[in-house]
Amino acid sequence: MKIDYLQFKKKLEKTGRTYFSLYDLKKFYPSGPKSLKVLLSFWTKTFWTKKGLIYHLTRGFYSFDITRTDYLRLANELDKTSYLSFEYALYYYNLIDQVPQVITFASQKRHKVIKASHWIFEYTHLKKELFFGYELKNKIYIASPEKALADLLYLLARGKRKVDLDTLERKKINQKNFCKILNKFPKYVFKKAQEIGLI
Repeated sequence: MKIDYLQFKKKLEKTGRTYFSLYDLKKFYPSGPKSLKVLLSFWTKTFWTKKGLIYHLTRGFYSFDITRTDYLRLANELDKTSYLSFEYALYYYNLIDQVPQVITFASQKRHKVIKASHWIFEYTHLKKELFFGYELKNKIYIASPEKALADLLYLLARGKRKVDLDTLERKKINQKNFCKILNKFPKYVFKKAQEIGLI
């Protein structure tokens, strides 16, 4: 069992993934789900766990090393309809200096919160017509700085968020792109941006 673990770890690391699921395990070990779950259970309950080689992240996902886990990619994979936005995207772009306690995503699905080890992922529902302005960067879908700010203002205007934007690096926001994006939101979002002095 130990040899199997080491072989799997080596093979998976070659793919560039920093975490794995039952589906990933099945690619290397073509056994039934029941046998694979027994194998995972063995790995997570052995002394190796105490050495930090296997960690249970969230339902169905595991990691070899917490410190190397690509948690943003994991969060995106947990909801494939989502993209990183709101406060955490602004922090990602160094537009705010305070580290958000929750990693925030826009999603086409219902609002939900998932705890994965010491990370908290929040998925906030956005209407289909507001689902734009994001792209694939470093293997995760993320909003542009201007779209992340517009998404956040959308929540602020509706009383769904309380965020202090005093430290926002406003000079780094492209005003032309920002206004173009705001025009696709309800008018009260544009008004909120004016009230805060963002435009």
